[in-house]
Amino acid sequence: EKHQYYYYQRGIALRKTGKETDAIESFKAAVAIAPKFAPAYNALGSGYFKLKDYNQAITYYEKALVEKPNLGPAKKGLAAANTALAAEKAKAGDLEGAIASALKAVEADPKYATAYVVLAQSYNKASKYEQAIEAGNNAIKRMKTKKGAAYFEIGLAHRNLGDTNAAVKAFNQAKKDPTYARSAKYELDQLK
Repeated sequence: EKHQYYYYQRGIALRKTGKETDAIESFKAAVAIAPKFAPAYNALGSGYFKLKDYNQAITYYEKALVEKPNLGPAKKGLAAANTALAAEKAKAGDLEGAIASALKAVEADPKYATAYVVLAQSYNKASKYEQAIEAGNNAIKRMKTKKGAAYFEIGLAHRNLGDTNAAVKAFNQAKKDPTYARSAKYELDQLK
């Protein structure tokens, strides 16, 4: 059958069996038949995200949003892909690129807390401490649990600005998250 839904459903089935590259080919066949079929573009974005090809993921999520601007999964996927790309850029030392990608993530989905955490980390590494505090606070507003990363970045920013009291307060909050307890304790010990 030459119908986009069949290729789309086949792609979903292939994805569920762990055949992501085959699924991608099926989703591409769906958009070749129906170039305005937003769910297939979204699925392509998701496929490339799983393969850690964040630039391709971004391209397809953006195409999905061109066809269907309010497609929630595409907005969230675009935010996640830009956040992952920002983290890669920060790790490689491209801090301005990391900040730009994290800002795109926030623009795509203002509720995506992880984007604000990566933004805070990037601002801290770029010595933009006021912006790091703001990004960290934005992350905290959007997180339900595990706020340690955001509080830790806020603590680092305050420490670097010389505001020891605010740093101690933030690191004490970060200590409540088991993932950041050791790092926060270390920072608190250094402030004594």
